[in-house]
Amino acid sequence: MSMQPVEAGIPLLTEIILAPNSEVEPLELLETLVEPPFQTMTTASGTVHLPPATPALAPATLIDAEAIEQLTQAMHATILQDLLGRVDQMLEERIRASLADVLQTAVDDLACQLRHGLKQVLEQVVTQAIEQEMAKLRLSKNKDTTT
Repeated sequence: MSMQPVEAGIPLLTEIILAPNSEVEPLELLETLVEPPFQTMTTASGTVHLPPATPALAPATLIDAEAIEQLTQAMHATILQDLLGRVDQMLEERIRASLADVLQTAVDDLACQLRHGLKQVLEQVVTQAIEQEMAKLRLSKNKDTTT
């Protein structure tokens, strides 16, 4: 693995990049970032530089157990509702896909049974019609031969 030289045009994380029209000098900007401005106070013995006053730290906000429990329950309900919605949607899609296959199979079986039943009924009807016609012909032949 070869080491590539650092490109001169790419700033490093330690460099300060100023806007093109910036009037602030880089050193001034660095000083304001690194060292907080000092306050000066003149006393009888001379000028004293004091660090800036830091606001008094507020005591840590204590969250009582009841608030934590309410937050936990709210998060639980929200997450559960979201998951149940996703599960419902996924189940519905899978059931639709499964039912489509099952229904198609059932329709195919039903159509086959109907065709078979219709074939049997039509065979019986045609057979009966032919027998009736043959009986009529026999009767008419017998009448013709007797007369």
